[in-house]
Amino acid sequence: MCAMRMTSEAQKLFSELRQISPQSATPADYHNMLTCLAYSNRTVVGNVDEFSKAFSEFLKEHPLDIKACNLLIKQLRRSKDFELLESSFSVMDQHGIVPDATTMNELIMTRNTVSEAKLVIADFRSRYQVTPNGKTLCALLRVCQTAHDTQTAEQLIAIKTEKSLTSVEWEAVIRVYACATDYKATRKVVQRMQDTGKPLTPTTYGLLMGVAAMGSDLDVCEELFREASKKGFAGQKALLGNLMACYAVVGEADRAQMLMDHMQATKVLPSDITQQFYSIAVGTSNEDPKQLIWTWVNKSSDPQQQQQQQLTGESDQQD
Repeated sequence: MCAMRMTSEAQKLFSELRQISPQSATPADYHNMLTCLAYSNRTVVGNVDEFSKAFSEFLKEHPLDIKACNLLIKQLRRSKDFELLESSFSVMDQHGIVPDATTMNELIMTRNTVSEAKLVIADFRSRYQVTPNGKTLCALLRVCQTAHDTQTAEQLIAIKTEKSLTSVEWEAVIRVYACATDYKATRKVVQRMQDTGKPLTPTTYGLLMGVAAMGSDLDVCEELFREASKKGFAGQKALLGNLMACYAVVGEADRAQMLMDHMQATKVLPSDITQQFYSIAVGTSNEDPKQLIWTWVNKSSDPQQQQQQQLTGESDQQD
């Protein structure tokens, strides 16, 4: 079963598989199902309960393993149940499961500062002989993003040459600036990325459009969308959502309606968050669009899954 399917489809396939034979659901099938639920918890209400149910079924049929533990920790981090997350380590100890770098990176992202996160790294090194992996830098940058700490983010990437930074690492840096809602500074970081030969992606355009929307800069947001369209990204659901977000901020009801009509005509199903922005734009919702954008940008990033972002492009980086 493909872990990257939409959650509802994955759940249906998984249920059909178990109806054929409960024993036919392998640990890998459960891992994929848990992955769908853990990652989609950002936007799908009720997935915490669904995850708990699937995890309980997994334990009835298979022994606990590190993959399932890491997905549980991810789910607890996303649902901000940090007390239960910390206690899950004692459960791992009871089952003789040794935490790995993925476990460490998840724990890093629960910390408020990079100094606190570095203590996690030191602890894992001494207790489990676990060292940072290729995703640890992004996990540390995620801490900077939450704290809007652009200075520490620059210090972190200074250990590498800018040319050696991967696209995912650059996008993690860009998110730090985007969450600080500074369009000019964010654009400069994007230019630095381009100077290393890395092109703008739907993710990059999404972040820039999000920051422009936060600044109520409709002209910039629409120009970015036109630029992205020329590169073939116009059909990206996330970018259409960003454009709708900007219309919500500036109160452009007519343009919001035209965009919704366009999506329906081109058979692009609006996401839940796009529908929320549309409702704000046309006046049927009183939510604060800027707060919604900020929450969306801040929650959409995950170093363990940097390529399936609702706001910033749809992709996934495998654990």
